[in-house]
Amino acid sequence: GSSGSSGTDSTGIDLHEFLVNTLKKNPRDRMMLLKLEQEILEFINDNNNQFKKFPQMTSYHRMLLHRVAAYFGMDHNVDQTGKAVIINKTSNTRIPEQRFSEHIKDEKNTEFQQRFILSGPSSG
Repeated sequence: GSSGSSGTDSTGIDLHEFLVNTLKKNPRDRMMLLKLEQEILEFINDNNNQFKKFPQMTSYHRMLLHRVAAYFGMDHNVDQTGKAVIINKTSNTRIPEQRFSEHIKDEKNTEFQQRFILSGPSSG
């Protein structure tokens, strides 16, 4: 095994697999992930700023943001309140070859998906 791979975060989970699974299985989280990706992409392309502070969010959304930031090769910390995440560009920061939307475009147009979204999940 190679050490120091950027494919996992500090907890050792496979970030890519986690994000793809979340995108595919959870329509609500999908919107959040696509939004975070968009903001991070804009941030990466903004050469005037070395760090970006996100608004305060729930612990679950912070976890998603930490993982997206790690996926893009960024440092990620919380501010003094512990509720807002600040991300920093690093020498490892990169734009992945595949956008999040590319992982879900196969299923986006299936009837099942649309029916599911319209009716909402019937049970937990």
